[in-house]
Amino acid sequence: MDDDNLNSGFLNISISDSEDDSGSDSSSRSPADGTTAITCKPDEPVSRADRRNALSESDFQILRQSYRPKVENGDIYKTITIPLNPTSAKSKPVNQELLHAVEELYFFRRYHEAVQFVHDVLASGEGEGEGEGAGLLEEDTSKLLRYYQAKCSERLLQAMERETGSGAVNGVGG
Repeated sequence: MDDDNLNSGFLNISISDSEDDSGSDSSSRSPADGTTAITCKPDEPVSRADRRNALSESDFQILRQSYRPKVENGDIYKTITIPLNPTSAKSKPVNQELLHAVEELYFFRRYHEAVQFVHDVLASGEGEGEGEGAGLLEEDTSKLLRYYQAKCSERLLQAMERETGSGAVNGVGG
């Protein structure tokens, strides 16, 4: 290998601290307000991840002081407002909260409440899209909600069969 190949710039990555740079490099943007510098070429757009991660220390401290974790102590389904808000129903946190609510009801064997909850959620989006709730929820979320609705309905039927079946056996044999 000769020295020309080593200095060609291919995979030549230089890492430097933004404080050490005096701003003489025209390819870096170093804001004076204390935010993290995002290094890129002038004609290259700044990526979404870089913009999201560029937070000043003072902004971070304000966010840190105001942050409170969300504590769930059960009955998640009671915290969800139905009908769903069309603007926020497509967001991932809302979809996750819907799934957590129905999963909680299924786990605690509250099948009737779970079936009713899923019915209410899916019915809140009627008239949009192809079927119930199709326009408001993500496709994967509505599939999972329907899956839990079917499983809960199945469990309710099994419970009813056990009650009627065991009562008839005890009545005849008794």
